[in-house]
Amino acid sequence: MFGHLRAEPILRVGGCSVEQAVEILVTATNDAQPVRWIEFPTAVLLLVTVPGDPDSGALYVLDRKTRIWLWIDFEDEQYSGYSTSDFDLLVKEYDFLSLVERPGLLRANLGWLLELAMPKNEKTGKSVLRLPLEKRAELAFREAVDEVISEHARLGLPLYIGQNGKVVKLSPKKVRVLSRSTHRKPLS
Repeated sequence: MFGHLRAEPILRVGGCSVEQAVEILVTATNDAQPVRWIEFPTAVLLLVTVPGDPDSGALYVLDRKTRIWLWIDFEDEQYSGYSTSDFDLLVKEYDFLSLVERPGLLRANLGWLLELAMPKNEKTGKSVLRLPLEKRAELAFREAVDEVISEHARLGLPLYIGQNGKVVKLSPKKVRVLSRSTHRKPLS
């Protein structure tokens, strides 16, 4: 489910309220009913379903700037549509809302690929996917180093590090101390 995303402009609604824009979409979709509705300053995300068929959902984004409804489609062979639980999964486990908040990115048709979102970084509280690539690489490296230190401390093994251009052996006792410290210095 999900994967490559495509956004097709389907309907221009002009200068009306959001409620009127939704009514226009409902009429255009043969009275499919909104079952999920999320508003942002720049966009509105809707899941609409055919009455009586909860697995018939389609996703639409209203770009508030251009006043155009975009139909969101995924290359996932989910031809019958999406359910509210699919929508909830898309919103909670994928970083989909970061695209919805920026409908210009959806309109650009850059071939977005939705994958499970990475958890928020414990130190910054930000979604790791929203950080620049070099920052994500640094965080991944630091996390890997932390895991190595913790594992060596747990097993009582020495650790060899580079320090001042030389290889230095840290005793298991020093590794345990290093493992307990909450503010580690880089091990370069």
